[in-house]
This record gives sequence, C-alpha cells and structure tokens, in this order.
Amino acid sequence: MILHILLSFTVGLEGGMFELKGEDIVSSSFGPSFGVFCDVSITPNLSYSLSFIGGKANASTNSAEMDTLGQPQTGIVGEDFQCFKGNLSVDWFPFQGVFSPYLSGRLGLSRWEFVSGGDVAMSLNGNDFEGLSLFLGGGTGLRGKIGGFIVAVEGTSDFIFSENKDWLEGFGGFDNNEWTIDVMFKLGREF
Repeated sequence: MILHILLSFTVGLEGGMFELKGEDIVSSSFGPSFGVFCDVSITPNLSYSLSFIGGKANASTNSAEMDTLGQPQTGIVGEDFQCFKGNLSVDWFPFQGVFSPYLSGRLGLSRWEFVSGGDVAMSLNGNDFEGLSLFLGGGTGLRGKIGGFIVAVEGTSDFIFSENKDWLEGFGGFDNNEWTIDVMFKLGREF
C-alpha cells in the first residue's frame, strides 16, 4: 500500500439555508445562513475543514412552567432563531473525479438564541432563551474543481445538545434538544 501525501489548502465563502427542528419547535421555516471556511487536504480522499457560520430563521418554541398546583402551563416563545456556530469537520471522498461525492462528520459549538421584537426572548420561567451548546453533525455533498476554485453543494444536519431542564437557570423541565437541517453552497480558492 502506498500512502500519497498531497497537501492542499482552500479558503472560501459559504451560504445557504437552514431550518430548526425539534419536539418543541413550532412555526419553523428555512432562513439564510452565511459563513467562511478553510479546508486542508492531506490526501486526495481526506479533508479537514474549519468553518464559522451565522444564520437567522423563523422559529418559535414551546416553553413550560409549573403553576402553583404543580400543573404545567405552556406558551409559545420567540419569533426567530439566530445562531452563530463554529465547527471542525472531516470530509471523506470515496471516489475521485471532476465532481466528487463526499461524506462529512463534524463537531462544533453553537451560540444560539430565540428572538422576539429584536430582543432575546424570555422563557416562561423568566430566563433569557439563549445558550452555548455543543453540536454533532453529518451530511453528504458533491465537490468539484474548476480552474483553481472549489465549488461544493452539501446537505447536513446538526444535533444541538441544547436541553437545559434546570428550573432556576435553564428553561424548565420540559425543554428538549433541537437539530438543524442545512443546505449549503461553497466557493473557495485552492492553494
């Protein structure tokens, strides 16, 4: 077996759409997302990528609190979901060609918040509905090289570990994790 080490470096822009999903999410729709990325390829079949993406989409969440009799009271909180996330991904290219399919896995942090009227929304227990959460994701894409440029289209999903059932500092006992569905277009310059 011969191991080919072929170092290449790519920087570029990415943009697309994402939608927030989850058991407590209501009224969600796709919204725009934009970011920057940097890829380092060590072999023709393996690439490491660091990216930073921000986005905003329409989404509300159910929030719950306990009344004085211990019964849950629910309400809808927020009009929009905003996030800024950074991640490290590993892309595997099983086949090489002008356009190459790939599988991607990633791990990152997401700074997120539900917004209402331009301000961070309050959960029913009085806390700001925002957080910094770890996420784990994966997806697939198609990448091509055109005259020193890299173009790619990918679909991914990220599972956000956002559950915080702490009543005093979190969002109550009914809070659950969320996930996103993303469709992105990438354009980069290879060096």
